[in-house]
Amino acid sequence: MKKMALGVQSAEAELLYYDEIGEETHKNISAFRDEIESLRSSLVNETKVRKNREEYEALAKMASDRPSSRKTKRKIEEIEAKMGEIRKDTDKVQKKLDVKEKQFLLLVQSVADLKNGLDEDKEREQVEKNLNQDA
Repeated sequence: MKKMALGVQSAEAELLYYDEIGEETHKNISAFRDEIESLRSSLVNETKVRKNREEYEALAKMASDRPSSRKTKRKIEEIEAKMGEIRKDTDKVQKKLDVKEKQFLLLVQSVADLKNGLDEDKEREQVEKNLNQDA
């Protein structure tokens, strides 16, 4: 009987040991599940951070490829200044063209007046010639 009592005690001790191991295993499983959930949320956050960083880097590259706003403003000012000069030159040329047009019209009018004067002189000479022949 002593043997049996020792066997029962041994079996109970073994059961207690395995129960403790089972509880510890369940605790470990629960801890691992919590850790997995924590790591999943960290992964989601890190994925967002990575996506944002890549987007930032892409935008930064695009920005660095373009000239600075100072250079762009300076170019715009230079182009506007050139456009102003061209407008002034165009106005000057237009004024000269207007003067030349008026001079040309005056020349045409003068030529027409001279032609009319010559025609009148020829008519007068013709009339005088006819009068002298009749007389």
